Amino acid sequence: MVEKKFNRSGWIFLITVFGVCIAVSLGFWQLRRAEAKQNVYDMRMARKLLPALQNKDLPCSTDQWLTNEQRHATLKGHWLHERTVVLDNRTMSGRAGFVVLTPLLLEPAPKTAGCAKSNLAVLVQRGWLPRDTRDRSLIPVFSQPTGLQTVSARLSPPPSQRIVLQTQTSAEQGVLRQNVDMAALSHEWRLSLLPGSAQQLANEKDTNSVDQRDRQMLRQWWQPDADISKHHGYAAQWFLISLTLLSLYVWFQWWQPWRSTIKN
Repeated sequence: MVEKKFNRSGWIFLITVFGVCIAVSLGFWQLRRAEAKQNVYDMRMARKLLPALQNKDLPCSTDQWLTNEQRHATLKGHWLHERTVVLDNRTMSGRAGFVVLTPLLLEPAPKTAGCAKSNLAVLVQRGWLPRDTRDRSLIPVFSQPTGLQTVSARLSPPPSQRIVLQTQTSAEQGVLRQNVDMAALSHEWRLSLLPGSAQQLANEKDTNSVDQRDRQMLRQWWQPDADISKHHGYAAQWFLISLTLLSLYVWFQWWQPWRSTIKN
């Protein structure tokens, strides 16, 4: 009888220790995730304080582009308006509309490693336009400046992909599209596109533009967030679970038997 009771108590102890260890380890894992996300966020924000990249400094490899995301750039070149595409079903400030994509033929071309190509261009997300409530396929008129342009932008990944029906997975054509693929665009346009895109930023020239069509373009682009509060919340939950398991063990295995002994 004593041996049976000992085995039962031993198993309860082992199960409690196992549960507490798992809960505590998951709590610290969530804290490590929060720290990692915070480090990535701090690194991205630090890039914004660096001097703006010029044409000659633009990265030409995917890895280099990733390490320069969110960094400001002053781009110079000519707009290739005839190759403009417009992405449908894009939201900004809670409204549905379009995002205008136009390649900027860089002049002069970048001089970094891997850029020894002709017709080098960067895909620029020029801005967002509202959708016509009466005709959702009607694309608003937007400005198309000519000549050598200086564009203030921020390096970003390629435009995000929207979920489409299986019948729409083939390569899209035309101006209005749901998604774009950088490699497909490069082949279609016969241009050497840089591996990422650039989001044009609102600046003084935009707000004072004589062309009212350019003013209506919104450039309130999504900004990355550290998003660590939820990990702190998850960690607190796991630590609370471990404390609850430990408290239950102490209550039923130590405190209750001790009270029974005192009463007897």
